[in-house]
Amino acid sequence: MTYPSALRFSHNMGSFKLSLINRIPDRMIIFFARPYVAGATMQSAIDLGDKLFKNKGRGILSSVDVLGEEVKREEDAHAACDLYLRTIEALGNRKHTTISLKPGHMGSYVSRELCRENIETIIKCGFEKQIPVTIDMEDTDQTDHTLEIYREMVEKYPGTGTVLQSKLWRTNADIDLLDGVTATIRLCIGIYDVPKYAYQTKPAMKENLLALMKKLFDRGHVVQIATHDEAIIRRAIEYIEEWRIPRERFEFQMLMGVPRNRIINELREKNYAVRLYLPFCEEWEDGIAYLRRRLNANPNFMIYVMRNILRGSV
Repeated sequence: MTYPSALRFSHNMGSFKLSLINRIPDRMIIFFARPYVAGATMQSAIDLGDKLFKNKGRGILSSVDVLGEEVKREEDAHAACDLYLRTIEALGNRKHTTISLKPGHMGSYVSRELCRENIETIIKCGFEKQIPVTIDMEDTDQTDHTLEIYREMVEKYPGTGTVLQSKLWRTNADIDLLDGVTATIRLCIGIYDVPKYAYQTKPAMKENLLALMKKLFDRGHVVQIATHDEAIIRRAIEYIEEWRIPRERFEFQMLMGVPRNRIINELREKNYAVRLYLPFCEEWEDGIAYLRRRLNANPNFMIYVMRNILRGSV
């Protein structure tokens, strides 16, 4: 199969899979979403973060995210910003929880300046409270804008983070754009379906993740390795231990609800930081949109739900 043919095949299969997932009734999506969403209130996410940190002395960290899609109205972007500010205030002096936000939720599809202002308002508030904020990465039409905002924010508020995706061809060059700052990077494969701009096989994406991790370490950045793949985690550990990367320069991140107790316990036994992503949604339609993307990227999530029902989640 030629490369263009393979690309078309991948795109057609992706469209078919997405079509099937979009046909799943909302009620069923909500059923599948529950293990991966920290609840319908800010306090439910904060309480879960406290429980994870204290549970059996494991000291699992967390990152709270207000689930929200591409807002189309300025007032909705301001409302989302206000909810984040209230979340930071509610976190108080907790040091085991960070904040994650999406530019689309902050109004990037309304006005880029509106988005930048909302993001800076939240980051500044978090910086003053010593609660770091990560700017999530969305679809490829937002990548340049997100990196522009990030570069500005990390220069003003050190410790601010963003996300890079190993599935995208461009990410290696994007790391070069970070020269001159110490970045905090959540490094993941990525879940947005963009066959024109991305590797098309999981092995290629995973190998690229490791290569990008090494480059980020070489450039002096902090790397948050976001994967559930135990083989990738173990290879990352080998590199970290071989090159004696200081503990403050890395952590491992996973999604709430994915059954990975064994590897999490192993990481904590080594005193390596582990952080779980804790999204909450005041409106279930935002949780539904989130899980549809997750199911499209990894249909095994349905299997994880059934395992969690039988075993109990992390």
